[in-house]
Parts: sequence; C-alpha cells; structure tokens
Amino acid sequence: LNNLNGEGGVACPLAMTEGMIFALKEIGTEAQKKKYLPLVAGEKSSSHFMAGQYVTERVGGSNVQANRTVAKKLENGKWLLNGEKWFCSNPGDLWVTTARVEGTNTIGLFLVPRLKDNGELNGHHILRKKDIIGSRGKVTTEIVYEDLEAEELGRTTHGLANLVKYVISISRIHVAVGACGNAKRAVMEAAEYARFRTAYGKKIQDFSAYTKQLSEIAVLQAAMAFSVFRFFSYVDKGIEAEAILAPLLKYKSSLQASHVTREAMICLGGNGIIGDFSPVPRLHNDSIINETWEGTHLIITGHFLQAMNRKRKYTSFLNEIENNVDKAREIPFLHYPCSTFETKLVELKDLMEEPKDWKEANRTYLAELAYEVFALSELLEQAAFDNKADSVYTDLAHAFAEICAFGLVGKRKRNSIFLNHEKMQRIIEL
Repeated sequence: LNNLNGEGGVACPLAMTEGMIFALKEIGTEAQKKKYLPLVAGEKSSSHFMAGQYVTERVGGSNVQANRTVAKKLENGKWLLNGEKWFCSNPGDLWVTTARVEGTNTIGLFLVPRLKDNGELNGHHILRKKDIIGSRGKVTTEIVYEDLEAEELGRTTHGLANLVKYVISISRIHVAVGACGNAKRAVMEAAEYARFRTAYGKKIQDFSAYTKQLSEIAVLQAAMAFSVFRFFSYVDKGIEAEAILAPLLKYKSSLQASHVTREAMICLGGNGIIGDFSPVPRLHNDSIINETWEGTHLIITGHFLQAMNRKRKYTSFLNEIENNVDKAREIPFLHYPCSTFETKLVELKDLMEEPKDWKEANRTYLAELAYEVFALSELLEQAAFDNKADSVYTDLAHAFAEICAFGLVGKRKRNSIFLNHEKMQRIIEL
C-alpha cells in the first residue's frame, strides 16, 4: 500500500525494520530479544524505533566478503568496529552491519544501537547524505565507524549466511511487492488520465492504439501481482520453490515495474515528465532504485540460477507449476495459453540441461523464461478456478500468453484480446 501510494521512502524503512525483527527472533540472544523486540515489534509499544541496514562499502555492495571494516572482540563479549560504510539505508536507532573479524577472513553480522547504554552517541558519525534519485522520503548516508560498540547477531562464523537468510531475504520480498504497488499506481494514473484527456475530438481512451498500450502494461502488472502473492504462500508454507522465486521475483518485478512506470509516463504525454503533475515520475525513480538495491540484476539472476541448479528446489518449482495448470489443461477455451505454457516449459527444461558455463552466460534469459512459465501457470490456475470463457481472468491468461509468445512490441493475433476494446478495458480496470 505504501508503494501504491508512491511512498517508497516509507516502505524502505519498514522493510529494514521487518528484517531486523526477523533476525532478532531467529538468531538473537535472549537478552537482545528482551531489550529490542518490545521496541520494534511490541503491540503496545510507543517507541518510534526504526531499524537500518549498513552493509555496502566503497569496494562494493554485493561482494560483502570484501568488507574492510574490522571488528575486534572485547573482554566483555562486545565488539569494537572501525571502518566506513558507503550506503547506509535508513540511519535509525538500531541497525545490522557487517565487518571482518580481526585477523581472519570471516565476515560477521553485528547489531548496533545508535546510542550507548549511558546515552552517549555510539562511535560513528555521518559523512554525508546521498543524493539518490528515488526513495527520497528516507535518508541514505555514508557513515564512519570509530570504535563503534556492537554485539554479534548470531554466530560470527555464519555472518554472511545469516545476512542473506534473515535480512536480505526480507528486503527482497519487500522489493517484489513494492514493485507491484509502484506499477499498479502507474497503471491507475494513466487509466484515469485517459478518461478525461481529449485529443482530436475524443477521449484518448477511445483510441485503440492507446488502449492497447495501456492494457499491455496492465497485463504485466496483474501477472506480476498474482505471481508475487503466490510466492508469499510458498514462504508461509515452507515450499522449497520459494528459494527460486525470491531472487527471480526480485529481479523480474523490479525490472518490470520500471518498464510499466516508464510506459505510464509516456501515456501521459508531456504531462508525464512533469514532477508536480502526477506521482508517476516519482514511481519510476523508486522503481529504478528497487532494481539496484538488494542485488543488481546479474547478482540476483546468479542467485536464481544457483537455486535452480539444486535438484530439490528445481523439482519443487516444477511440481508447483504443474499443479497450477493441472485443471486448465482440461478446459478447451484455455488451449492457447496452455499451449504457450507447454512450449515455454519444454524450452526451460531443455536449457537447464545445458553445461554450467552456458547457463551462467545466459542466466538472464533463463530467469525471463522461468518467470514466464511461473506467471503463466498462476494465471491459468486463476482462469481455471472461474472456468468461464468470458471471465476477465481467462482474458488475462490469453493476453499474457500472447505477450510471452510475441513479445511486447510484437504483432498481435487477429482475434487478440488486444484488439477487443471492451476486454482491454476490463483488464485495465482489474
């Protein structure tokens, strides 16, 4: 909802805080839970505590193993950290950070309060505020640690694994659903604009080419939303396919949201590039930010491929998509999207048999293909649930299948959903 309302700068701190809560619950000591959880997660808490995430250094963000910040253990069990963090999201009251354990190559995960127990500022100072292009409602800074007091969060030898499992994973989920919100608001803004804007004597929503362009991004957004919320159910149920979908949907939803918001800007013509006319330029900038943090596309698709190469997770992924389309295969009016699904699935299975170096070089294409297969399976399940030829979900499955088959700028079939004004409007209003 925050992203739907154009508030990426609010959504980011919430993501940071939820990641902190999850990490504290899973790997925090009893003392840490007792001290901090009531502040950030207590039902009756009056605290305004917000959490941050300080991992990136000048040497890079994804390559955490290269961290130069050093952690020295004290006799009282606490740690002193010295170094510099290059990209500090949401400098709040409490944050997680990484540092190299002194004299080793081990990267530990640490918990840091902004203030010491005596009320003094903990050993750090802000160098400057970053001038990032999006998510500007919250502050991103560069920070120097000078004898910063910290506590280990989980075992230091498991620092990187815990960072990804308990902190980054939550942020990636937020990125995926946030991208859905950005894209949905952009579609809504463009659709509302089309209802009132006139050109050449009629409303622009009455031009078939315009409605086609708008309905195409509406289809992309709907497929994304269905896919992301199905993924959430896998997380809740502990289905192993979620290990594939977490990086896959972070990659695809953020990339697609940037496309949808850009197209929505174009739909508004000259007004689309005016910052105080609509929230769409801000949504677009926020979408670009989502593409970058929590792993760039090549990093994320690498994580996706690693998960796909693990037999149990890959088998779980295949089982889930097969279950999704099971009923749809029996329905005649879903033949076209089912046929497209089968074609894409066969291609994916074949390509997963290719040598490792080929798959590494083509990781982005494999991710695109896997997303199409998963999203098609989800839309087919929705259409089969209604089991009505005139259902908007049937139209949605056909429309997305056509995009998968011919591409966004490809030709459309003679009986295409994108040539039926009434059906396009139903999808836009979904």
